[in-house]
Amino acid sequence: MSKSLKNIVPVYKTRNHKMGQIGLDVFKLEDKIGNSYNAREMHRHEFFEFFVFTEAKGSHEIDFQSFPLKNNSVHIVVPGQIHRLSFTKLCGYAICFTEDFLISTTKKKLQNQYPFFENTTTPLYALDTKTNKILLDCMKKLYKEFINFDYDDIDFLKYHLHIVLLQFKFICATANKPTEMALKNNTHIAAFKRLIEYNYLQHLPIAEYASRLNVSTNYLNALCKKHEGISAIQLSQQRLLLEAKRMLTISDLSIKEIAFALNFKEVNYFIRFFKKHTLQTPVVYRNDRLK
Repeated sequence: MSKSLKNIVPVYKTRNHKMGQIGLDVFKLEDKIGNSYNAREMHRHEFFEFFVFTEAKGSHEIDFQSFPLKNNSVHIVVPGQIHRLSFTKLCGYAICFTEDFLISTTKKKLQNQYPFFENTTTPLYALDTKTNKILLDCMKKLYKEFINFDYDDIDFLKYHLHIVLLQFKFICATANKPTEMALKNNTHIAAFKRLIEYNYLQHLPIAEYASRLNVSTNYLNALCKKHEGISAIQLSQQRLLLEAKRMLTISDLSIKEIAFALNFKEVNYFIRFFKKHTLQTPVVYRNDRLK
């Protein structure tokens, strides 16, 4: 009997017992990485993960893309993403938290308040010496409060976590300093990505997305090519392809079942779509992931 793919890529609802109780874990990477589960193996989880690397050497694979581990950098992993760390050196801090841990303190959706948690944003950020020190100071305060945590002080923990995230939001905003026109264009791109995230299974035409954004199809294509380097249809197809790769990796569904789950009318349409973008059939891709 073949081993189920579900067992090969585990899904974690919590990092450890304490996190299961309060929805938060803060730790030094050099002390605890891999103790609760093996972060070197492909896995995913149902909570957010915010890494601040002070010293790092290796790579971080997130949703089948490999990113270098570098000193003074931030990596972000959101629920549902598949990732693993390969490293020879890893120092810094990590925060694991559930959305429920924070939403009780604000009515805003987490990604709206902190756009860097959007599943479609870049997962890594480089920090200069000054901003790295500022963020680390906030992280150290959160870590100190966490290790001395008393259940009566949970709101204080939430406060310190918000301070870390707000400081990082400020760092991102001041680093980019977009012009008014660039800000407007980026807003359209961000809105388009959110629409894709909510509707990619519907296989909507780009004209429909453009209509919902109150822009022309040509304008939306021009924005995508300028800011993303690809067309609007390619951006939409990338999200569908990512979900196909995830399902092939984490589930033991048949190719036909995956095709129908992704709303392809015929399994052959799905196979052609997948091979066009990866130069592999879904079966070959799945077998390669098992090696």
